[in-house]
Amino acid sequence: MSQIQRILLTGFGAFPGVPENVSGAVVTELARAARELQGVAVRHEVLPVDWRVAPRQVAELIAAERPHVALHFGVSSRAQSIVVETLAKNHCASSADVCGALPTAEWLDKAGAASLRSTFPAGAILRRLEERGLPAELSEDAGAYLCNAVLYASLSACAGSGARSGFIHLPVDLSGSNGGLTLEAAVSGGLEILHACLETDPLAAPGCSRPDHTFS
Repeated sequence: MSQIQRILLTGFGAFPGVPENVSGAVVTELARAARELQGVAVRHEVLPVDWRVAPRQVAELIAAERPHVALHFGVSSRAQSIVVETLAKNHCASSADVCGALPTAEWLDKAGAASLRSTFPAGAILRRLEERGLPAELSEDAGAYLCNAVLYASLSACAGSGARSGFIHLPVDLSGSNGGLTLEAAVSGGLEILHACLETDPLAAPGCSRPDHTFS
């Protein structure tokens, strides 16, 4: 019998300036759709936009679930498409979280690497999204807020495991107004990303990161 592929999906709750974070809704719907796939087990969580809680919660989820795929979603006011993040930086901005708290330092991990590369097959993901007619782009700037912090925490927690970890930024508005991305399209894109992660060898996909190990 083939090995069950464990998938961890996370989105975010509200934060200052974004009272309704659509990434939480996308992850909830994506988890429901992903559970229809054969050979997978799915866990999803909506994280609080909290400097002290969110990175720790992601690390704890990864330790508990040991996912083969850890896929995280958030929103950005700069995003006009599905943005495939390929790099997390060991830095955080002095920006208040949902509790009004600031980060306790300018780095995420004092002893950690300056940056960490995403380990999901970014090139294959981009091609798959474009083939489906979904607007998408690669990025090496996940910002310096909780999205970047969660990606850094995920990559740190997954190091050496062969897990495919990465982050997707979505537009703040998924109403489809003015021809923009819709919630339905974002969920469809999420499924395509999962298929790419489950089906593509990241070492063989041009334009993507190279993890230390592949799945056993």
